[in-house]
Amino acid sequence: MDTEIPLSKLQTDIHNALKSWHDPHLDTSSLDYLQLYQQATVGSSVSVRRATNEILLEALETLAVEHEHSANLLRLHFLDGMLMHAVANRLNIGQSTAYRKQQEALHQLALIIQAKENQARIEYQTHLEKRLRLPPNPQLFGVEDRLNGLLEALTAPATSWLTSVEGLGGIGKTALVNAVIRRPELIVEFQDIAWVSAKTRAFFPGMGFENETSPALTVETLIDTLLEQFNQTALLTQSPQEKKAALIRLLKQAPYLIVVDNLETMIDFQT
Repeated sequence: MDTEIPLSKLQTDIHNALKSWHDPHLDTSSLDYLQLYQQATVGSSVSVRRATNEILLEALETLAVEHEHSANLLRLHFLDGMLMHAVANRLNIGQSTAYRKQQEALHQLALIIQAKENQARIEYQTHLEKRLRLPPNPQLFGVEDRLNGLLEALTAPATSWLTSVEGLGGIGKTALVNAVIRRPELIVEFQDIAWVSAKTRAFFPGMGFENETSPALTVETLIDTLLEQFNQTALLTQSPQEKKAALIRLLKQAPYLIVVDNLETMIDFQT
């Protein structure tokens, strides 16, 4: 599925971000849905304004390599705060020409940020797959409505802490969730994502599935796995009670998405 950000939207958002370059009270960024923005803010106390401006400044430096005049126009108007008629005089062009060249420059800047964002998303997906040991990236067809429905359930204003995907075995529940958690929309909604799996019941020929008398995923294993995936490995040497308390504190600080796959028995659910 195509999840590339429309260039027209990105150009508009970049324009708005540039207009907020000097805003000391900026509390939301028009670029906060970008993976580039998430990378700039994760695990740090960097301000919204600084994170946004760093994305713009890096892109302007790239733009200046091949389109120095375009980068210079944007710098003069937005970073230096010059009015457009003054920019036009500085560049020895008419004011209407300056506005036209500004649109051209914004388009060029959007292309640069779009390319950087696409690369950042690829790297994020690769890291996510490696860190969570995800199943292979599924190629799904004809399930767009179900994908969007699950995505909406996960990103809607918090009304429930639990979302369940149910159905007969083998119909693609794991593949559906695996596809959804790769969607870039979740980057903004959750601090981080974890994926743990309760092993399926053993099947014996002639006997069928074994009866479960103990949980496939213990509390201790779940806590250790989550701490590891949330990059809290220093806590793994602590006592079970301390690890549980630390995990609870972490989960209360920000929204986290935790996928528990193959949670099939009542014993597992009660655990």
